[in-house]
Amino acid sequence: MSFWETLAGVMARISDFAHDFTWSIVNIAMASLAAEAGIEIEWVTMRDERVCPLCRTLEGLYMVGEPLPTLPAHVLCRCHWAPAS
Repeated sequence: MSFWETLAGVMARISDFAHDFTWSIVNIAMASLAAEAGIEIEWVTMRDERVCPLCRTLEGLYMVGEPLPTLPAHVLCRCHWAPAS
């Protein structure tokens, strides 16, 4: 494997980590705000063909308070908490 191939692999993993870390912060903030306000929140997927079986089964899960399931649920998870509709 060349230096450039190795570097490309490292950069891809860094990008995945940044994606997951960012969504983690967003979801922690949403869960905290909802818990403080007593608002019910819902597990929301992107509702497309790329949604994994785990997340598909959790779609529409309603929660109030804590503890909540951890999001992101896996690497490159695109799910998020949203106020229940």
